[in-house]
Amino acid sequence: HRHEDSGDLLQYVLQRFEIQIQEDDSWLPVATSPDVLQVNPRLEFGPVTTKTMRVLFTQPNMTDNIVRLRKIVVLGPGGEKP
Repeated sequence: HRHEDSGDLLQYVLQRFEIQIQEDDSWLPVATSPDVLQVNPRLEFGPVTTKTMRVLFTQPNMTDNIVRLRKIVVLGPGGEKP
């Protein structure tokens, strides 16, 4: 992985994760974290219709394998809150 210049914060940044939606009995990825570690990553994807979505953490941080989140924001088309 490459790193953006954020100093010690990167040791606690999530390394890999996906946003998934549920379709029938399966989970489908709609967005995957970038290869560049970011303190505040923004994932964008096209419109989806679903009742359920999740964030799947496939590789936690480099330091202690703990996921630390302050908040997750989900916006509708055009950046509006659904």
